[in-house]
This record gives sequence, structure tokens and C-alpha cells, in this order.
Amino acid sequence: MEATAISKKIEWVKSLSTASTLSTIAPELAALSAQALETTDFPTTRVEDWKYTRTTRISNAKWNVAPSAQAIDLTPFLIEGLDACVYVFLDGFFRSDLSSVSTIEGVSIESISQLSDDSKSAVAGLLARRHSKIDFFTALHNTHITDGIYVRVKRNTIATKAIHCLFLQSTEQSFGLPILAGSLEQNSQLHVVCTFATIGGVNAFTQAAIDWEVESNAQLNIDKIQMEGEQSFHLSQENIYQARDSRFTINTMTVDGNWVRNNLNIRLDGENCLTHLNGIYLPRGTQHVDNHTLVDHLMPHCESNELYKGVMFDQSKAVFNGKVYVRPDAQKTNAYQTNANIMMSDDASVNTKPELEIYADDVKCSHGTTTGQFNEEALFYLKARAIGPENAKKLLTAAFLGDVVNKIENEAVQSFVFNQLQEKNLLWM
Repeated sequence: MEATAISKKIEWVKSLSTASTLSTIAPELAALSAQALETTDFPTTRVEDWKYTRTTRISNAKWNVAPSAQAIDLTPFLIEGLDACVYVFLDGFFRSDLSSVSTIEGVSIESISQLSDDSKSAVAGLLARRHSKIDFFTALHNTHITDGIYVRVKRNTIATKAIHCLFLQSTEQSFGLPILAGSLEQNSQLHVVCTFATIGGVNAFTQAAIDWEVESNAQLNIDKIQMEGEQSFHLSQENIYQARDSRFTINTMTVDGNWVRNNLNIRLDGENCLTHLNGIYLPRGTQHVDNHTLVDHLMPHCESNELYKGVMFDQSKAVFNGKVYVRPDAQKTNAYQTNANIMMSDDASVNTKPELEIYADDVKCSHGTTTGQFNEEALFYLKARAIGPENAKKLLTAAFLGDVVNKIENEAVQSFVFNQLQEKNLLWM
């Protein structure tokens, strides 16, 4: 790096004036992360994974990392009909006074800053498996984790309640770096909902990490709802490790957000794993949404499915880069990947690149992408039945996105997502 870039980055990092608890959980990883933070810089468009997503609006801004005691009305973010324990993180820090926590039989939940020795070892193992090479944002998160929880679901437990984590930003220029880590032991099941939102339209930045280990014959479902506002910045990284016969599903619903980057890294390290990655995005104005997925098949007889759909408005931009690795031992792999986009404006743009990298010879793998406008015959059909042109487009949008939203198994969460889209005048149903 050039001297000026190093100096600028060092001052930027120092201005955050906080340190995470990682040093007490995984001292070696903390030291490696601190070193990486000194020797790496913000990724630029010269880095392939960041070719279409600029980070200058983050690096040029000044952010504040600090807890908030502000009183918050949670009503707009709670999901009616969802039976869940609610954990609220405000500006990156846990707020027990806002949370609604009760005991779930067979499930233990600990604060990331007050872990038992056994839990420290488990979390350290999860974080150490993220990457062989620590990049800038991973190092930043490791060295500045603000708060979080560690969830452990005991063997043979089917959790009777969901866990709903509300990650809210309420202060101008606030920067939260929460973590949600967990382990599902053998034959266990859990539903997790993560809602990311801003209050009052503040300019805020959330960098979240979700790290889970799904043991044999366990099942983890994550519904992620992003509704952070027109001035927000969001960077999240999901790292999931699956053992044999496990099931993992994540539904990423990007309803709103100024700058959004979702990094998903899924590792299928056992036979007969099943993985589903689904997502929608509807950027408007000059919003930018980037979904990067990596599914790594290491063992035979596994299946992964990806379905991402976007509707592009105004001068918005979207990126989809999905990569599937099929390793030499991963025979009998089935891997499918689809990205579809509808352009509502001539000024919007999408950069899409589904990828397959296959080193096994007995597999069924496919990928595809489509980008275009609404079918004129379908629009004419609706107009002929007294549906106005705008409502006709909204009705077709609902049908287009419904393929993905309907994959949310919990009806309460599914209804909440549809309602959010309708409230923003994006759907007509």
C-alpha cells in the first residue's frame, strides 16, 4: 500500500476507538487479525470479488462505535404471530431492557462477552474456520466486535421457539459490528430470524457476522430481512459448516438499503447435505445491492440450490456472483444456481456471474441467469382487464418475487416480508 493510503486507513481504524472481546476468546486469531488490519487496505474494484462494488463511501466517512441508551419503539420490527425469543442489538450492542427473552428447553444462549470456557473454545473454532486468508473486513470485524450471542442447541432438540435477533441502528454515523454464532448438535433443529433496520432514516453502518456449525442430521433455517433505509450501509458475512445429513436454508430478503453487501460461505463437509440459498432484492434510486455466494462441496451425495431474483428501479445497481466448487471427492453432487432480474428502468444495471468450478466427473450441475423487462403480452392481458399499467407491473412483480418469498416456511415471517414490500408501494396483491 502507498504511505498515504496506510496513513488514512490507520486513522480510520483508530477513530473507531473500540476493541472486541476476541482476544479473550481466541488470542491467536486476534493477533493475526490485528496484523492483517495493519497490512491490508479497503478492497478496491481492482480486486475481483469487489469489481463492481466500491467501498469509498465507507472509507471516506467517519463512524462512531458506542452503545446507545435511547428508548425505541420495536412495534414496526416485531413479527406478528412469530413465537420467538427476541434479542435486540442497538447500534451494535445488546439491550436487555428491550429484549424479550425466555428459556427454550435444550437451547443455551450466552453473551459473547461472558462465554464459558467450553463456549469460548467452540466460538474460537468457528471463527478460525472462516478463511485461510484474513481480508480487511474480516480483520476489522474480528478486532472490533461490539457484541453478540452464542447459541447452542443440544442433541436431539427441536427448538419450540424461534430466535429473533433485531439489529437496529438509531444514531447518526453509528457503526455496529455484532456477531451471531451457534452450534446445532446432532438431530437438532432451530429457526433463526435476523432483522436489520435503521430508525429515523439515520446514516449508519452495520457489519454483521453469522457463524454456525450444523452437525449431523441437524437442520438450521435462517430468515434474514434487510430493511435499513435509504442512507444505510450493510455488510454481512454468513459462514456455515455442514456435517453429514444436515440441512441448511437461508432466505435473504433485501427490502431496503443504500449500500448492501451479503457474503455467504457455505461448506458441505459431509455426505448427504442439503443446502438452499434464496434471495430477493429491489433497489431503488441509486441504491446498490451485492450478493456474493460460495458453496463448497467437499463430500459426495450432496445437493445445493440457489435462487436469487431482483427487480431494478431508477438508477440502482445490483451484483450477483455465485460460485460453486465441486471437489474431487464430491461425486454424485447436484448443484443448481439461478439468478433472474427484471429491469424497471433503462438506467438501472445488473452485473451477474454464476460460476461452477467442478473437479468431479459424476455430477449434475447447472447455472443460469436472465435479465430483461416484463412480458408485454402479460401487461396487455392485465390492462385489458381494467388493471392500470402501474398496478399491472406491481402485480407481475409480486408473482415474480413470490417464487422466492414463498420459500420462507414460517407463515408469519412470509407475511411480514410481503407486507413490507406492499408498504413501500412495490407490490399490488
